[in-house]
Amino acid sequence: MNKNKKLRNFYISMVVLFAVVVTISTAVLTFAIINRCEKYMLSNTSALVSADATQLTLNINSHLDGIEGNVALMFADDEFTEYDSANSGLDEYDKIKIESSIASRIVDLGALENYSDFCVVYSNDNTVGWKSKTTQSLYSKGGIYDDMCSYISDENKQSGWKFGVKDNFDRMYYVKRYNQNAVIIASFYTRELERTFEYPEELRGMTVRLVDDIGNTVYSSNTEEIGSKIPEDQIEYINNENELSVITESSIINTGRCKNGWTVMCIVSRDDMMKEFNSLRNFAFTVSAIVLVIVLSIIVTLLRRLSKPMDGYVEDLSEKATIDDLSGTLNRRAYEEIATKQLAEHKDKNYAFIMLDIDFFKSINDTLGHDCGDEIISRMGKLLSNHFIESEEIKPIIGRIGGDEFTVFISLNNENSENSVTDLMQKLLESFLTEFAKERETIPLSLSGGVAFYNEELSSYQKLYMAADSALYKSKENGKNQFTVYKGEDSNE
Repeated sequence: MNKNKKLRNFYISMVVLFAVVVTISTAVLTFAIINRCEKYMLSNTSALVSADATQLTLNINSHLDGIEGNVALMFADDEFTEYDSANSGLDEYDKIKIESSIASRIVDLGALENYSDFCVVYSNDNTVGWKSKTTQSLYSKGGIYDDMCSYISDENKQSGWKFGVKDNFDRMYYVKRYNQNAVIIASFYTRELERTFEYPEELRGMTVRLVDDIGNTVYSSNTEEIGSKIPEDQIEYINNENELSVITESSIINTGRCKNGWTVMCIVSRDDMMKEFNSLRNFAFTVSAIVLVIVLSIIVTLLRRLSKPMDGYVEDLSEKATIDDLSGTLNRRAYEEIATKQLAEHKDKNYAFIMLDIDFFKSINDTLGHDCGDEIISRMGKLLSNHFIESEEIKPIIGRIGGDEFTVFISLNNENSENSVTDLMQKLLESFLTEFAKERETIPLSLSGGVAFYNEELSSYQKLYMAADSALYKSKENGKNQFTVYKGEDSNE
C-alpha cells in the first residue's frame, strides 16, 4: 500500500516536474523564435525601405535634372541671354522682336512638360514667357524679381529651388540667374511628383515624403501632410548630409539626400508592419499551448510515448519576376502590366501592338530537339532587342507571351511613325531569314506577324491584343513569312 502510494507520488512528482520543464522549455523556445523572427523582419524591412529611399532619391534627382537641363537650353542663344528688358537704349520694336523670340523659345522647350510657369523675369518685373494666374496673383503688387533672386541658394550654379512661395504649397519653383538683371523661373505642381514616388507593394503601408531644407513637406503619400512641417523629433534627420537608417520604438525611418538639399523620407510604422507578424505570433502561441496540453495529457495517462511536434513557419518574401529567362525579354505578366499602365496613363499618344510567331517552330523541336528550340527562342529575343531600339520616333516594350510567340508594344512619337513600324516589320522579316539561315537548310523557318494601331475602337490592351492576334492569323492563313496590319475584322491588309 505504502509502496503503491510512494510510486504514485513518484509518478505525480515526475509528471509535475516534467510538465514544468516542458512548459518552461516551450515558453523559452517560443519566445526565442519569435524574438529572432521579429529582429529578422525589422532588419529586412529596414533594408528594403533603405533601398527604396535610395531609388526614390535617384528618381527625384533625375526629375530635377530634367527641369534644370531644360532651363539650361535657354542659354543657347547669346542674344537672348544678353537682353535686358529694363534697358531703355533699345527701341520698342527691337524689344518686342527679341521678347517674342524668347517667348517662342520657351514655348518650344516647355511644350512637352507640365510646367505651371516657365518665363524670364527682369529687374523691372517685366515677364517674358508664360506665367500662371496663381503666380501673377501672388505678385500682383510687384516684387517678383527681388523675391525670386532671394531663392538662389547655390552661388556656383546661380540657381535654387523653393517650395511654399508666399505660403502657396501646391507648386515648387526652380530659379536660375539668366543675366545680371534677369532670372528664369520654372514651376510645376507638386502633385506631378506622384509618378516619381512609386514603391513596392510589400511596403504599401509606407509613408513617403519629400521635405525641403527647412522642414516643409513638399510631397507626401499622405496628401494631408503637404505644406505642413514635419514632426519636431524628425527635424534632425533632414539636417544630416548622409543617408540615414533608423529604427525607433514606433517607426523605421530611412532618408536620402537630394541634389538640391532636400530630403526623401521613407517611414514605416512598426505597428502597421507588425500586424501580420502579430497574427503569426498569436498563432505560434496558440500552437504552443495546444502542443503543451497534448504533451501533458500524454504524460498523465502514461500510455503513450511522449511526443511533441514542432512546426516552423517561414515567411517567404519574394519579388515578382519580370524577365523571361529563356529569351531575355519581359515575361507575359510583366509585359501586360507595363503596356496596360502605359495605355492608362498616356491616352493621348499613338501606339502599335505587334504579335509575332515563328512558322514551323514545332518542327524544330520534333526534328532537331528541344535544346535547339530553346536556342532559337534565345536568339529570337536578342534579334528583337537589337531590332526594336528606342529612338525619337518609337519607344518599344518587348515580351514573350508563350512558346514561340513574341509581342512588341510601341509608343509612337510622330505622325509618320506608323510608316516606321511597317518598315521595321519588313526589315524584321528579312533579318529573321538571315539570322536563321542555317536552320532553314533543314526546316523552312520564317516569321509571321500581325500589327494593330491604337485608335478609338482599339483603346485597351485586350482589344489591341485581339486585333493584332487576328492580323497574325491572317498572315498565317495567307502563306506565312509576312505581316498583316489590322484594319477591321473584314479588311486586314
